[in-house]
Amino acid sequence: ITPMRNNIVYLGVDNPLTAIVEGVSCKSIFLSAENGTISKTGCYFNYHPKFIDDTKIKILEKKNNQLKELGYVHLRVRNIPPPVAVVGRARSGDSIGAKEFKAQHGVGAGLDPSLNLGFELHYKIESFNFCLYRSDSLMFHKKNIGNLFTAEINQAIQGVQEADIIVLSQIKCLMPDKKIVIAQPIEFFIN
Repeated sequence: ITPMRNNIVYLGVDNPLTAIVEGVSCKSIFLSAENGTISKTGCYFNYHPKFIDDTKIKILEKKNNQLKELGYVHLRVRNIPPPVAVVGRARSGDSIGAKEFKAQHGVGAGLDPSLNLGFELHYKIESFNFCLYRSDSLMFHKKNIGNLFTAEINQAIQGVQEADIIVLSQIKCLMPDKKIVIAQPIEFFIN
């Protein structure tokens, strides 16, 4: 049994598995899990764990309408890592030109690319707070629903100046399992 991601599977997403047994047709191979469910399409399997824990996946052969266990593998079930919010290609702490920031339409969130999990995941942004600071003074603050900047926020963005700081906080992201998580705040230095 070969998971696609180094014996780690994640809650709330498809976890493809491949099972190969020498001398056994894939039609006769089945998998069972202690934690969650496994579906089979053709010769491929998809695993959905229910909770975080190490788990055992058994490989079974169906012969004469009976299942015989051929082996097993242990997998580690983990939460999906928290989302990382971005504006365009800029990440928190980046300096960004005023023209570049003015050209952005909203906030996105995905997996940290340095984790190299073997899959991509984009989170739906439910809401966030937008703050614009100038010389240690709060110039503008607004809660935004959805990921796209509202007309009011866009108007504030059009007035940004060099040395302004933009902070996005309380970035609520919808996970694949429909839970809401809050991404780390991000800030940008306008240059």
